[in-house]
Amino acid sequence: MTPASAKVSCAIALTQQGLKVARTFRVRSRDRDIKTDQERFQVINLTIGAVADSIRHEKDALQVRVNEARDLASLAAGTGVDEYLDRESEELARIREYERLMVQGDSCL
Repeated sequence: MTPASAKVSCAIALTQQGLKVARTFRVRSRDRDIKTDQERFQVINLTIGAVADSIRHEKDALQVRVNEARDLASLAAGTGVDEYLDRESEELARIREYERLMVQGDSCL
């Protein structure tokens, strides 16, 4: 067997139609097969790593947005014990929107 490839011998068979000769073909060496498999696995590993990094980045960005919504809702809600009693409807709507964003973001995390 040569290092890069190996020849498979010809097969000769006698059939009703006459002699049939199978063509010679080459196959990769064992070392070349191993190298090719390693290269393919490396591409797969790099792709999986890139996807995992992308998912982590997306999750981190979503967490930042959820935290921002939580902070804004906290500021809009105020610190007074009875502040909710005389809150304007626009401010209440804004707080509800922040709450909706927090719930939606948390469900995705």
